[in-house]
Amino acid sequence: MACGGIVIVPALILVPSMTETVDGTTPLADASIGDSVRSTVATFGLVLSRRALLLLFVLNFTMNLVSNGLQDVVIYWSEWKFDFGTTQVAFSMSLLSIATVAGAMAFPGLLGNPCGYLRGIAAMTMLGAAGCVACGVVTGTFQLYVAIVVVGFAWGVQPAILSQMCVGGGRDVGRIQGLNYAFVQLASFTGPYVWWWMYSATITDDDSDDRTHLYNTTSSLVWWVAAALMGASGLMLLGAGK
Repeated sequence: MACGGIVIVPALILVPSMTETVDGTTPLADASIGDSVRSTVATFGLVLSRRALLLLFVLNFTMNLVSNGLQDVVIYWSEWKFDFGTTQVAFSMSLLSIATVAGAMAFPGLLGNPCGYLRGIAAMTMLGAAGCVACGVVTGTFQLYVAIVVVGFAWGVQPAILSQMCVGGGRDVGRIQGLNYAFVQLASFTGPYVWWWMYSATITDDDSDDRTHLYNTTSSLVWWVAAALMGASGLMLLGAGK
């Protein structure tokens, strides 16, 4: 998943020309570059001036950071802690994906409309935080599957977050979406590196019986950090309104 961020890096070299809008041999005018920078600054100002929108940006960045990071390490974490084989790993990741789709489909009727979208999003985020805590403490395979389903279901709230960012955006919706996409890419690039660092720092290549790994709580740091970030983001959004 980090490939997306790495592929974007060469784009920095292409600043003098924008081949999707002008001839690749035509240099981009200094005035156009200035307009682009001013537009970006104005969009930052817009986001910072609206508390709910700012909190949604923070939450969306957090969800993408956590989901990209965890999906990169959970396969190896489950192999180390639960001695999962290929079939069990595939099954757990399938559960995660299916639960995410189910969460996206169920959210409007389950929480969005009855509770108000902002509060519903906050509740789903904190549900995901609870699921991350459960993933870090359970010692049984079935328990882990259930916890993974809870986490995946909560991740299904991301389409609702994107839709709420655009509420009341008017003619600024395009700029809001563009800035959000930039932060999503940043999270996609950063998350895997951060979670891999945590994973490598807490997993040891010892010769102990694999069954003792089940009770190793240090190895669950990847889940604790995810729970803390999601929980904090959800609590901040909870008081933002209906």
